[in-house]
Amino acid sequence: MSAVVILLQILPITTSIPDTTMNETIFSLLALDGHENSFVRKAAMQALSQFPPNALTYYAEALVQRLHDTDTDVRTTALQTLNRLKPDVLAYHAEALVEKLEDSDEGVRIVAAASLGKLAPEVLSQQTEALMQRLEHRTRDVRSAAVAALGQLEPAALKPYIGSLVWRLEDHDVHVRLAAKEVLSKVQ
Repeated sequence: MSAVVILLQILPITTSIPDTTMNETIFSLLALDGHENSFVRKAAMQALSQFPPNALTYYAEALVQRLHDTDTDVRTTALQTLNRLKPDVLAYHAEALVEKLEDSDEGVRIVAAASLGKLAPEVLSQQTEALMQRLEHRTRDVRSAAVAALGQLEPAALKPYIGSLVWRLEDHDVHVRLAAKEVLSKVQ
């Protein structure tokens, strides 16, 4: 465990290490996936999140596998790390992001909705129904993240959902109302 903690402390210098060493380090961190201690798995995910997005591109599928970890923090950090990928790379994993909208943990659901908002509009438009279902979620942060993600759509793609977004203007939470107002302003 102490090796991972040390690695976390030195990772801000990852942009200056050679590609070969970087790849070996990423591979070693991913190998910690099966470790019995969730702290070690989380620390490995945090360390991975410090690598440049282009270095992580080749390991995106392995990061997606971490979305099934039993530990909430590992799943959340894996999503946050995936968020750093370029939208065209993230698009290959859109279904995994949608799946996390159903996660047992609220924080994971929030990050998953925000992750969907990073997709290119043409890819995001294929996931709108899943986001629309979150507009009625019991938690304001999930509703707000879903509204914000929908706001990444092109105005024409938003038109079928205007009624639902207008309804969010009446939400009991100010953050959701503000997010809905901002998204609807794009359509005008």
